[in-house]
Amino acid sequence: MPERRPGWRLVDPSPGPGGPRPTTPDGVPVGALGRRLAARVTDWVLKMMITAGVGFTYLRELADAVAAWETEHRTTTAELSDVSALAADPRFQDASTRFLLVAVLVSLVYTVPAIALLGTTPGKRAFGIRVRSFAREARPTWGESLLRWLTREGARHLPIVGFMYLVMDSAWPLWDPYHQALHDKLPRTVAVAAAERG
Repeated sequence: MPERRPGWRLVDPSPGPGGPRPTTPDGVPVGALGRRLAARVTDWVLKMMITAGVGFTYLRELADAVAAWETEHRTTTAELSDVSALAADPRFQDASTRFLLVAVLVSLVYTVPAIALLGTTPGKRAFGIRVRSFAREARPTWGESLLRWLTREGARHLPIVGFMYLVMDSAWPLWDPYHQALHDKLPRTVAVAAAERG
């Protein structure tokens, strides 16, 4: 049985194969992991669509850099599998840096205001998930929303460790007794079922 946190109780209105779902102190069930995953994928797709639209110029520059690299390598004896030359190309580096910056800014503008003002993003809303403060029934503050974003989206862009952190953050709810991800720990937030009340 998971360790008990003060104010939390393990109650599940519909027990599943993983055992009882934890609830908040006021009886709101923690969001189901499958719904949370579906919401995350939906939000990711929406953010990528927005990023592609806003950063179309940089995508085009990336495509041009790849095409130039491919043409250059087809005319020489070098193999196309040598992508280090492409990665070292200043045109490719500039365009990919700009596109990454657009993606980060889109993610920030998409996520932080939605969580602070509504407690949910479009993807979370579609799957009946909302974010609330850990200890009380309230939407996260702007500071908590920003900290939550920084410990998910910001941390994943760190060189070398970013991808490992992203994998750990995504997997953490599988063994956390209250299904919190790492990005919920520091800002003290939790993803809960939007409509269920215990």
